[in-house]
Amino acid sequence: VLVAAPVCASAETLNLVCRGVGSRLEGRTGYGTAFSSTGQSSSASVTTYQRREREDELLVSVDEGAARIRVPTSILPALRAGGRDGWWVLNDVQVTDEQITGRFQLNFLNRPTVRIDRRTGSIAIEGFARSDFHGTCEAFDPNARRF
Repeated sequence: VLVAAPVCASAETLNLVCRGVGSRLEGRTGYGTAFSSTGQSSSASVTTYQRREREDELLVSVDEGAARIRVPTSILPALRAGGRDGWWVLNDVQVTDEQITGRFQLNFLNRPTVRIDRRTGSIAIEGFARSDFHGTCEAFDPNARRF
């Protein structure tokens, strides 16, 4: 018998801002044609890949059975669906005293995994198509102003 754990161990609401580095594998393709003195030609293309890193931030919200994540566009793939106003629903969410885990459906191929360590605040998102995010989270009040 499989028993599902509740999304939240208590009725707490968590709003987190997570700052870190997102990286994305980007490809560039170049084309060239060479001609011989006899008029013959040959064409070729080459694709090179380079990992691009960028500092960014994301938001996570967990509220009594509902969890969602707002991922920066700098690490999102071009093909994405299911998000609403930049937010994606977190599925398979587990909230314990030690960690918060979940997955979100970015598109038909990608279901990245989110892991947040509640003791250190570290976050890791992996499973993007050629992208990831690592950083540190801290709680914040979305209704409060800083200044």
